[in-house]
Amino acid sequence: MGIRLGIDFGTNYICASYVDEDGNLHRVFNIEGEEKTPTAVYLGSDGVTVGEEALRSGAEHPEFLSENIKRYLQDLDYTFNSPDGEYTPTQIASFIFQQVLSDAEHCTDEKIECAVLTCPAYFGAEGHAAMLWIANSVRLSNGEPLYVPRIICEYEAAMLAYAHFSHENEAKKTVVLCDLGASLDLYLIEFSRKNGKTEPRIISYVGDHQFGGKDWNRALTDIVCEKFYELTGEDDYNMLRDPAFRADIGPKIERAKRMLSVRDETSVLVKYGGQNENISVTRAQFEEATGHLLAQVGMLMDHLFENCGRSIEEADEIVLTGGSAHMPQVGAYLRSAFNRKICLLEPDMAVSIGAALYASNLRRDDF
Repeated sequence: MGIRLGIDFGTNYICASYVDEDGNLHRVFNIEGEEKTPTAVYLGSDGVTVGEEALRSGAEHPEFLSENIKRYLQDLDYTFNSPDGEYTPTQIASFIFQQVLSDAEHCTDEKIECAVLTCPAYFGAEGHAAMLWIANSVRLSNGEPLYVPRIICEYEAAMLAYAHFSHENEAKKTVVLCDLGASLDLYLIEFSRKNGKTEPRIISYVGDHQFGGKDWNRALTDIVCEKFYELTGEDDYNMLRDPAFRADIGPKIERAKRMLSVRDETSVLVKYGGQNENISVTRAQFEEATGHLLAQVGMLMDHLFENCGRSIEEADEIVLTGGSAHMPQVGAYLRSAFNRKICLLEPDMAVSIGAALYASNLRRDDF
């Protein structure tokens, strides 16, 4: 016997959770003490690194850095051409999973019995096959492959987490699940609870896999670069075409975005053309520059209901998850535009928690 992981392989981050023998939920922390690990892989001639260390190395040599590989798992023709060689998406993803397993064994000091993985609703046969290939290619510390008894949809995992935390007893409930991370996925879900078990059913789904947190990052980058130009005269167009600059500014913008979720103002140290400037950005400036992005969320929400001939009034609440759900502007906009209760559901960990709950409920003869 051992622990059963729930793993959420996101576009930007991967994270894992598990339920112990007493029914308590735990998050798996990586070697740097963080709950989530960037899905960044540095494929240098001196070896492979994953996560924050990969991002640090990639700032110096962006040509060795692979990011967001999940986007290409279903693309059978895609390869990443590193100066060290050619890699398929599944090979790159396997490095990420290997790191997560190593972190889990180190964090828990327990044997890993199995893992339930999650995938987007739009994943087809190629995506599922890729996930299974990755699982079969990684090894636990005892040399055994990772056993994966189930791959479940991300929405199902999120709804299991929602039911776990909500402690509500309605026989039926209808919610909108708004998963705003690296992409935007909207689900209208009706679920019933019987004998403590949740049974979700999708009524409608819409998604935009080219729209998500990166659009907010791009808007924040534009603000910062324009201010840098005003101070130094450096052409922001040339800055953004420079791979080294993009590799350096990317993590800083991500941190600044997170800071603006909890503070009214933050700063970004910009280095370019031999000049260094600390650029201040306020939350008000950020929200003004990204108002059009919230309008896109609203348009997709309208499509969700148009597709199934239902009304927003039929939804009891909007459940908001995904990394970009941290931004206060998102919940505020949805509450104002659709007049529904907003439930902020573990933005970073909901899917892995739901997968862990699913794994803990599997009977051994279900394997």
